[in-house]
Amino acid sequence: MTLRERDRLSMFRQVETGRMSLVQAAVQLSISYRQAKRLWKRYREVGDAGLVHGLRGRPSNNRPASDGRRERALALYRASYRGFGPTLAAEQMAQRDGLRVDHETLRGWLIGSGLWRAKRHPRRSHRRRPRRSCLGELVQLDGSDHHWFGPDASGGRPRCVLMVMIDDATGWTDAAFFEAETTEASMRMLHAWSSKFGLPRALYPDRHSIYRRNDKRADEIEHRTGRRPPTRFGEAMAELGVELICARSPQAKGRVERANATFQDRLVKLLALEGITDIAAANAYLQQTYLPSHNAKFAVAPARPADVHRPVAASELASRCARFGSGVWWTRPGA
Repeated sequence: MTLRERDRLSMFRQVETGRMSLVQAAVQLSISYRQAKRLWKRYREVGDAGLVHGLRGRPSNNRPASDGRRERALALYRASYRGFGPTLAAEQMAQRDGLRVDHETLRGWLIGSGLWRAKRHPRRSHRRRPRRSCLGELVQLDGSDHHWFGPDASGGRPRCVLMVMIDDATGWTDAAFFEAETTEASMRMLHAWSSKFGLPRALYPDRHSIYRRNDKRADEIEHRTGRRPPTRFGEAMAELGVELICARSPQAKGRVERANATFQDRLVKLLALEGITDIAAANAYLQQTYLPSHNAKFAVAPARPADVHRPVAASELASRCARFGSGVWWTRPGA
């Protein structure tokens, strides 16, 4: 017994002989009366052994893994997952290698081995805007230009754009790779989204020239008439009855910006792990593997169960979209 356990035994023996009440024993032991009652009950049931800590003599839950998991996990990390964060590495080890390790346990192993350094996140200086309450009330749209297939000095893997749409109320996400962020790419994304859900009530992109005319002529017209002339994409949204709101800053559409950061961290590593280096294969991987997992992990239930997407017939959607493009281009890339 430890010194504290022997002290408890002494007090309870006095309670047992009637020389002290349980309340007085609790005061002397500096424990609550509720805890004293639990200890007293255990003492009466099993005697002196009831005051000994239940984990005495058992190995600690924090002990180093003795079954070789630590060594195997570190070997796998060095061989296949170097540069992966502990959470993503733990997920991939479970899926690909059948090795299940808690991500925080793996984090400790990696830090202890010098394979990972804890990152300090800067303090958030912008208050997050509350989510919209219904699915389809507002959908954010953004293009993320990046070396998605890794940098290549030979020029064989140029940068491309991941177009991302994310529902503001739920975080449900759709995405596809394109060579560049263009009106056609944005219309394809809207067509794919609307084919699944219907037309969103409002679309929330940035002030890219695709979505908002930024030239002096447009400024003059807006100053004179109070209305800025629309882009081709803006005309399409007006015809479809979708309100177009152009964000004034990246922080304003923070949900899609944070999604882009997640994609640039996770998706780049997973594409490299799969050996994918072209847009067609990347889009197939997105739809079949990555996005279902991403939405299962990050999407949330809306504050209200209503779905406010506007129903639209497939033929009407295709014909209206085609007016602002050229040819039959509205199918998803790689489909």
